[in-house]
Amino acid sequence: MAVEPPFDILEASDGQILEFRVRDVDVGPMVINPRDGRPAREVQAIRMFVDPADKRTPPAYWDLTSQLVLPTLLALLVGPGKLPRRIRLTKHGVGAAGRWAVTDLGQS
Repeated sequence: MAVEPPFDILEASDGQILEFRVRDVDVGPMVINPRDGRPAREVQAIRMFVDPADKRTPPAYWDLTSQLVLPTLLALLVGPGKLPRRIRLTKHGVGAAGRWAVTDLGQS
């Protein structure tokens, strides 16, 4: 199943920390159009449906396309009995070269 538009790509500045409760997830391919002029391509993505109290603007989800953090998020969030769960994401670096650190804050 594809992650369908509209997209709300999770972006953060270097050192920014985001904490939120994930209530549900969708996982699948997404076509991205890089801002730096590279051609469009299909990547795996995770859509994290979050508690509306944790996100100030609609929609109540974030899409994440970082291929390096995806396996960690899938292990934490996908499977019976894993949700809802609070997580903390910390961005290290900027743009496509940036990396995400994930902290599991437990089920909520």
